[in-house]
Amino acid sequence: MNRAEAIAQMGKLKEEMEKLNTIIEAPLTQRWRAFKGDKYFFVNARGEIGNTDELGYMQDDIHFDTGNYFKSLMDAKASNLYTMSGEYDYWIPGVTPCKPSFQPKNFEYYYNNEWKTGDQEVRMWRKQTYRWKRSEQ
Repeated sequence: MNRAEAIAQMGKLKEEMEKLNTIIEAPLTQRWRAFKGDKYFFVNARGEIGNTDELGYMQDDIHFDTGNYFKSLMDAKASNLYTMSGEYDYWIPGVTPCKPSFQPKNFEYYYNNEWKTGDQEVRMWRKQTYRWKRSEQ
């Protein structure tokens, strides 16, 4: 092994050490997130399950921040996001083209793997997935 190969090998070992340290130092309550280059699953705006590689892009952050980020196909299928139906309209930041131009009545938002009732007016649309019944608008 020459000097350049040794330096390249050191870089790879440093990356692997960073991954291991992240796992060791992470609190037990921390949500899972894929390492760069690893696969994760999400539910798209049509309610279909897709997968992609974690690349640190804004779209990956949005999936993670909205709770639409799963370790396995089975986890994605078990999520409440997968139960999207034609009864509701959805807005998912970064996925659905634009936020609603009106204040939806009786909206819900997705948080901690369940739908929660939005009992207040939406003052600022955050990085959650929102839904509301079409029939109530």
